[in-house]
Amino acid sequence: MNFELTPEQRGVRALAREFAEREVAPVIRRYDETHEFPHEILARLAGTGLLGALVPEEYGGAHLDYVSY
Repeated sequence: MNFELTPEQRGVRALAREFAEREVAPVIRRYDETHEFPHEILARLAGTGLLGALVPEEYGGAHLDYVSY
């Protein structure tokens, strides 16, 4: 059984990591301390396609596999 990630799965992982490091890590402490929901971050995350990971493309999703999800 092969447990290696496919190139697409590695790309999704890199996208998620880059987003988290760039958009989330610098500000998440403030949201956590103030018990606020990061609406601005969620809005930017929507642009990555990760929120619709399991939604079929015909409905506007990314139609990724469960490993990528």
